[in-house]
Amino acid sequence: MFGLPASSNGEIIMFDTSQFWTNLLVFFFSLIVVYALLISFVFHKQTKLFKYRQLLLNGFLTLGVLFILFQIWVLIGKQLFLQSIVLNTADICALALATTGIVLIFKTSTTTNFAQGMMATLVRMSPRKPCLP
Repeated sequence: MFGLPASSNGEIIMFDTSQFWTNLLVFFFSLIVVYALLISFVFHKQTKLFKYRQLLLNGFLTLGVLFILFQIWVLIGKQLFLQSIVLNTADICALALATTGIVLIFKTSTTTNFAQGMMATLVRMSPRKPCLP
């Protein structure tokens, strides 16, 4: 009666993700339909269709990321969500810096240097020194 719910085979379910996936699929399919309708009926006579298409895709991508973050917030709770964001900030910053370096090298030389990404991944995945008291 109390505690975490169990499934039919007796396994403990920590988070019920069925509603999460349903909401996610409905949201993304609705975004695709709205995008197709906007391109077909609203922007079909525009001369700068590429510009509007890029703006629409960027806006829908932002909406999608915000929707996923909100759904995760609802699923795991505020405290666990904020804790995971704060604890993983250093990892996210290191990967963003490595990604920026790869993009800069590609933009300047039009050659992708995968060695830089491998070095960043190796450094990021290597074990850290234990903290001494």
